[in-house]
Amino acid sequence: MDAKIAYTTFKKEIFNKIRERQKNKLFYWSLFDPSTWEEIDRPDFLPKFTVGKKEVLSILKISPPIKKLIKVDKDGFFKNFVESEFLTNYLLSAQIEQKMKKRLRGKIAISNLGKRVFPDIIIKKTRLGRVNIEIKGLVSAKNLLHRVEDEVIIKIRKYKRWYDNLLLIILFPSCPNDNPDRVHELIAGYYIYEKLMYQTNTNRNVLCACIHNIGNKYTLNKLVERILNYIKNN
Repeated sequence: MDAKIAYTTFKKEIFNKIRERQKNKLFYWSLFDPSTWEEIDRPDFLPKFTVGKKEVLSILKISPPIKKLIKVDKDGFFKNFVESEFLTNYLLSAQIEQKMKKRLRGKIAISNLGKRVFPDIIIKKTRLGRVNIEIKGLVSAKNLLHRVEDEVIIKIRKYKRWYDNLLLIILFPSCPNDNPDRVHELIAGYYIYEKLMYQTNTNRNVLCACIHNIGNKYTLNKLVERILNYIKNN
């Protein structure tokens, strides 16, 4: 299912009107999919999704057309737009556009947004040419190796010339009560994906980052800085 909200609408009605702190809060909560734990015991380290849902909807309601969608079907809207890939992709694209104007040449392929297609984001006309960005937002590295192989590597090998410049971004939202085993799992996972992407040859890289709900160190803005540095220095 495609997004019911156009990227241009989101940017005008939401992104351009909220502060960095609110953008990061939206980005943080967009990386979770509570349906993952519907049939198993919910891990203790996870944040309270009811709190996150309330915070996200309160921010998005500043837009009259989006507020109407929420009023019609709050749960359906949240599942389709927030818990899916759309809010994550919209926020990252808008932040890249905003920061890129001041530093680098490039343009987001808007026609690619709002659809469930690979890759998540395409930046055209950069110094590297076309830069493809695929995002995986997860709270665990379990099964990620298979997902990278099945959802990323297969497409790279099938359509090589389209994905010469590909950046795989693996995002882990921080959780309350994080434990050492989980942290070790995330770190160990990173090296596996980096090696796997390296084996596909050409300019394909992995960027692994943690996103915090608060603070200014592990944020959407810091992530975009790393993406722009990748484009600038490769």
